[in-house]
Amino acid sequence: MVESLLPPRSATAVDKALDLTAAKRRSDKLHPAIDAIGEKWTDPGPELLDAMISEAKLDILRPYFDDLAALFHEGIRWQRVHGLVRAIHTGLAFAGASGRLEINPTRRRYWNGWQIGLDDRPALANLGKISRIAEASDPFRNDLERVFHGHDVRAGEFSYSRWGSALYSAHSGAKVSGSNPLWSLGRTHEFPIELTETELAPLDIWLAPTGNARWIDLKLPSKDIGMSWAELDAGNGATVMAKTLVGMHGYAAFYDRSGQMIGARRMKAAAVVHPALGSSFPYEVDGTGYEPAKTGKLVYVEAMTGFGNGAGRHAATVGLLFEARPRAGLPQARNWLEPEEIEAPFPPVGVQVLGIDLDDATRERVKWAIRFV
Repeated sequence: MVESLLPPRSATAVDKALDLTAAKRRSDKLHPAIDAIGEKWTDPGPELLDAMISEAKLDILRPYFDDLAALFHEGIRWQRVHGLVRAIHTGLAFAGASGRLEINPTRRRYWNGWQIGLDDRPALANLGKISRIAEASDPFRNDLERVFHGHDVRAGEFSYSRWGSALYSAHSGAKVSGSNPLWSLGRTHEFPIELTETELAPLDIWLAPTGNARWIDLKLPSKDIGMSWAELDAGNGATVMAKTLVGMHGYAAFYDRSGQMIGARRMKAAAVVHPALGSSFPYEVDGTGYEPAKTGKLVYVEAMTGFGNGAGRHAATVGLLFEARPRAGLPQARNWLEPEEIEAPFPPVGVQVLGIDLDDATRERVKWAIRFV
């Protein structure tokens, strides 16, 4: 009777043998072996690490770690919180990045989309690693739509309708090879500079900054200068030059190490300015705010490349090509011009060292604050 109930009829010969073993003996001999079974998850030896990483389905983390032991232990912790915000932040740290997460509002049609606002601009070679680990960390239902830093322009929202066409245009960004989401990166380069007779004489606009100007010296119609005869005679040469330079418009040209033009971007802004008095101002260069002025003595110029402009080239310097324009037969409002597409009657002025690599994901914003000396 006892044999039929304990152990059960389904017991194997091994089960019966173990059951007949004394409890003390069973404890002494089997417990260490039983405990050792779990050690492969807590402290696998070097000979097991590679196999354990594959068994735990952590192969996706291999590009982020040089040390397999660190990969295994950090990966297990990451895997336990998979699908949570904590997992995304942990994954970003694996790729050397950090940032804030933005989930689309539930009123939107694609409510399951989300974005990452990075704290720092990543290296171009790291974009794919960041997007892949972020997508591997988020919930299955969610889609990573965009990653941004330095340039964040949002679509205009004019309705809370969930299913209608309630967004105007789209968020800024561009596709990058090896990465699914859009990337919207931006860098700003600021140059407070002084222009002298050497640079401005070829443009035929030079006047002594504190000297007097004659009507015959003006390159613009008198109505555009906005100054009386008396003001022209009051040592306002810099004011006249500022007005004239702004009226010439043009492009910001990027050059490689050999001095060959990579391409040129139309000026986004060109204005006569003076230092701002308040805390709110439209322009800023090197920590100084500027605001438009009717008869100022300074000039503010800004240009911003588009995504992909000059991608793959190294821009060693950047300069201003005043009165440059597209060649005949091309659209005269074209923003980016290749070297063979531009007509530049004057040499570049305000040339500054840049030293950056242009790429598909980054818009380069270049700003000058020009003073005449």
